[in-house]
Amino acid sequence: QKVLGLRSSYQKAAEVVDLIARVMAEEDEETAKGICQVLIRLGESFTHQLFAHDEIGRPFVEFALACMSHESREVSMVTLNFWFDLEEYLVSSPDGKPKREAYTPVFRHLLPLLVQASRFPEDFDDLPKDLRDEFIEFRNEVKDTLLYKELAAMQTPGLGEAELKATHRNIEALLFGMVSIAEGIDASEDTFLPQIIGQLLFVLPTTPLVAATAIRLIGELAGWFKKHPTCLEPAIRYLLSTTVSPLLRFSALTSLKQLTEKCGKHLHQVLEPMLATYESLSDSFSARERGAMIESLTHIIATIPHQPALQALQRIVPPVIQKITAILAIQPDDHPLMPVLKAVWPVLDFCFKNCSGDSGIIKANCQILRHSLLSMKAYFLPLLPMLTALLTGSFERHHNPQLVSLLAVTANIFNATSHAQALEWLSGAITAISTSFFTIMSQGANQVDPDLVDAYYKDLLLQFWRFNPQVVPLNLLDTVYQSAVASLLVFKERRVLQAVHSLLQAVTSEDRNEHAAAVRDALLQKHGKTLLHTLFTGLAGPLSRSEFAPVARLLSALVNVRPTWYREWATELFAVPSFPSAVISPDKKKKFITDAMSIKNRERFERVVSEFALQCRGLTEVGGTF
Repeated sequence: QKVLGLRSSYQKAAEVVDLIARVMAEEDEETAKGICQVLIRLGESFTHQLFAHDEIGRPFVEFALACMSHESREVSMVTLNFWFDLEEYLVSSPDGKPKREAYTPVFRHLLPLLVQASRFPEDFDDLPKDLRDEFIEFRNEVKDTLLYKELAAMQTPGLGEAELKATHRNIEALLFGMVSIAEGIDASEDTFLPQIIGQLLFVLPTTPLVAATAIRLIGELAGWFKKHPTCLEPAIRYLLSTTVSPLLRFSALTSLKQLTEKCGKHLHQVLEPMLATYESLSDSFSARERGAMIESLTHIIATIPHQPALQALQRIVPPVIQKITAILAIQPDDHPLMPVLKAVWPVLDFCFKNCSGDSGIIKANCQILRHSLLSMKAYFLPLLPMLTALLTGSFERHHNPQLVSLLAVTANIFNATSHAQALEWLSGAITAISTSFFTIMSQGANQVDPDLVDAYYKDLLLQFWRFNPQVVPLNLLDTVYQSAVASLLVFKERRVLQAVHSLLQAVTSEDRNEHAAAVRDALLQKHGKTLLHTLFTGLAGPLSRSEFAPVARLLSALVNVRPTWYREWATELFAVPSFPSAVISPDKKKKFITDAMSIKNRERFERVVSEFALQCRGLTEVGGTF
């Protein structure tokens, strides 16, 4: 009741929140977490009401900052959605820039707290895998919290205010904070970035942990380097020096590719060192690493005169042709793993059939087959029919997500092949597993293992659709699309929703070739209006604010590929007075239809969708009232 009475006065608000913060600091972790959850959930539910009046909102922010600085990560994690909602409110606030500037001190205080919370534990390497994965997921959520470009400028100075001792963990956390907001850093910034870049390049990081994050930051700052070309050559030479480490090589090559793509015309002077690195390390590169290096080189070669470009290509192409020729000369049965795998296959088959659903046994067997597939690649072809039969039979009995993920790995390897028999085996396998999957879903979608849903939609279906959509029968795609649309308002777990959204967006926006575009249009003609109805319904109520952005991306895909259909369906749906909400006027619905068709900027489109959703919920009236 005290909390709900915060409207009365700033003095009372400050006293109540200060009292709660002091009580929370004295309690044990579980009690503190409970107190934090109650208050923060209130803040998430009444963001507009709280922050329309600074005298009410500011004490609440101070409390959230106290939670964020709590020594327990369990407590600080509770606040992440709150910061997300606050940032969204500030960006979409009718007060605009003045409101954001008023909260500048808050975000300068918040960023160091997020950085400190992101530090790797000292015993990270000794933790069980599930705890390590949990911490990495927490770091990803921290990165997602620093979302909007408009707020990056006010967050950036906070990096310099982080009171962290110069340990490897603290340095890495500071760099991670910069990675999180790199996209929003002004390319003309010259106050602190040159100093930090100089330390990265010339006071070289001494641990793989720091070096890996430093390498990633250099790539994320490609836009900044483009505006500061004098810093480019040292950055490129630093990245080249890290390619000798197998642990850092792919990250370094990825950042190298980002820099050369943005700044190729400024990099003529480093072409020779890059070619020398390629020639000296090419034999130790994996195919993926070699491809990244060649792509980086071509970004520069494309900007130089014809004759030097030809000379550079002559140093790149012949070794690649030699490797391809050597690979083509090897027969599938020549792979050294083939006789070993054939010998142990009866054991694997026995384990799958007699494991009684033991997830540990299934996981171990899948790991053996996965490593074999990744090592043998196309040479696995003679065993492919046995593998697909093994996976489909096991999935019918055990419904284990590891089996679906393994089929996805198989699809990645064989999707690009023109071998008709391989594609037929894959098509049969995906049909069989889909039949079992939808049988499980029919018994209650929210009862299905989230790992299984994630593996099916994101790992398996999305891979088939992207690389070889004709492998999936049209009637199966129809069932999948219909099921995915129906799932949008059913699933609650974030990663499951992300998987469903990823598939729907990929199919809806497809225009890669005639076959895929025809399939897309057939699916939209049948289910497009239902999809639109589902998205509008979700925006008006069931969906949380964090789900507005993926809904906006899906709407944008639909508008871009079939604007006429979108206008027709939206007009028909909005003709119902109470749809999607009784509180939104016909004029606002009509305006939304028009805005969605005219806006091309992604961030602006997402804001329009977010504003429409809040209007449907009656949450955008000025003054903080419904």
